[in-house]
Amino acid sequence: MDSFFMNDSYTMEDLERIFRAIPANVFFKDTLCRYQIASQVCSMLTEGDADFSIIGKTDLEVQKEPALGKQYYEEDCRLIAEGGQLKYLSEMHFGGQTYYYEIIKRAVYQPDGKILGIIGMVTDRTETIALQHQLRTISLTDALTQLHNRTFFQQYLENQITPEQLPISIIACDCNNLKYINDTFGHLCEQIEAKQFSSPDHSYSTGLACGFFTITDCAESLEESVKYADYAMYVKKRMEKQPYCILDR
Repeated sequence: MDSFFMNDSYTMEDLERIFRAIPANVFFKDTLCRYQIASQVCSMLTEGDADFSIIGKTDLEVQKEPALGKQYYEEDCRLIAEGGQLKYLSEMHFGGQTYYYEIIKRAVYQPDGKILGIIGMVTDRTETIALQHQLRTISLTDALTQLHNRTFFQQYLENQITPEQLPISIIACDCNNLKYINDTFGHLCEQIEAKQFSSPDHSYSTGLACGFFTITDCAESLEESVKYADYAMYVKKRMEKQPYCILDR
């Protein structure tokens, strides 16, 4: 391509104006890692200062968090020295709030292969990350009791079953007589009873059946261990006087 534009009458000022009109946060840095142009500047950096500018500065001078400034500057130096591209999610803190930005940086080459500078783009992903966290919380929480569900329990245990953590005991609990409450007073009363039982200051009328199983060897299957605790719990539900049941291997 001989020319970036078919119309050669565009001036450098026109090109800068076009660049600044890009509906995204795009920037270009020279071989000294200094900003030469940016379509947008984060308001968190300007802090309301109308005279603030990042042009001619590196991230060491621009970023409010010194550690981030050092990280970005060192990344830029590597791109200038080695070429290539970087893409990652960066966590930033402004005014007591946490923000997440997707950063893409790529070396720009001249026709002879020499690196001209770095072109990059920054995209605010804070809302997306917040939604992901919210969905993860929902996926790991029981909607009725707001306690962690079985999926959370299994993921947690998988990270805990190490030789250093053993032995680990699994306790399976279940409310007695919920079926009677449901059949007699309806499903809503059953839900209220279950929710009250999950509360730290609960006052409940149902009994509680518990079963225990202790993992003493990492070779023992988590799934099987939970089944053993469940089985012990159901044995207890058939017993009227014993307060708990420990499954004997």
